[in-house]
Amino acid sequence: MARGYLASWLNVPPLVFRFQFNPDLLQEKKGYKYEEADFGCWGFDLTSAAATANTSILTKLVATPMAAYDDLKELGPRITRTKPLQATGGEQRTFALDFQLDSRVSGEGIMAETANPYGGTIEPDLALLRSFMYPSLDPIGLVKLIADWTESKANEVLIPPTCTLIYGGLNVDCVMESLNIKITRFNPDNTPQRAEISVSLKQQTKSISPILETVSRIVDVAKSYGREGWGEDYLNVIPGVATVRHIFEI
Repeated sequence: MARGYLASWLNVPPLVFRFQFNPDLLQEKKGYKYEEADFGCWGFDLTSAAATANTSILTKLVATPMAAYDDLKELGPRITRTKPLQATGGEQRTFALDFQLDSRVSGEGIMAETANPYGGTIEPDLALLRSFMYPSLDPIGLVKLIADWTESKANEVLIPPTCTLIYGGLNVDCVMESLNIKITRFNPDNTPQRAEISVSLKQQTKSISPILETVSRIVDVAKSYGREGWGEDYLNVIPGVATVRHIFEI
């Protein structure tokens, strides 16, 4: 059975939380910022520039139609009386997870993957989760503090650890922005027996995971080309094809 984790493998000490159950919710959100842009009077200026450029005939044959296509696109804001949108930068990718912990899940007939591994308590798992919200050290930070202990150096290296989300094909380095623990049942000795957990994560892009994810995403997109009817799908999305088919009922 595939496992899901929240982990910081280079932390001191290492933090490896394993989901006891599948999350009730895993929400991913990614945004991009756009601003309204201005441009000059409309015309086939790009087409003219490409056609008269001091380049080879082959380059002109390729560049001129592309420039004409760009000029046609610039007509859209004019006839709709709106400004075009210009991309300015990406917003951080965020994740929200809701899941449960239950110390009563143990005994015969219980799958090993979901059984409580701590002999009837969830306190170790709660400690793991809380550790992502408090400053700690990685090996490099530990060496820096040993070599040169100052208050400013401590403030620099004593920060909450990176929280890597590994679940359902995701392998993303994040920071844990919030942790909400709702204990819904206690043992007779008042230790937590059952809890509902809500976690908010924000991707830490200064890491290796964006590179690995980019490669994985490209591979998965390439796999989509093998689906049945992909060639017809591609033709249907070429600019103007759908409109022509609708007009002529093709």
